Amino acid sequence: MIVHKTKYGETFDILAKRYYGDEKLMHYILEANPELRDKIFFDGNFDVFIPDLPEDVKIEEVTAPWKR
Repeated sequence: MIVHKTKYGETFDILAKRYYGDEKLMHYILEANPELRDKIFFDGNFDVFIPDLPEDVKIEEVTAPWKR
């Protein structure tokens, strides 16, 4: 697990794209940070936990064919 210190304007999907390579995987970050679910845009200096993806999740399974 990684602890990410947010910058102003970041969002869950931006973090998912950065750490997982696919914004559609943001639900893993949301599940690890239930107290932040009401945030649309982060202010700076929030600690957001970025969990490791489960081993059975393959990026190519959730990525659109034109992004592979």
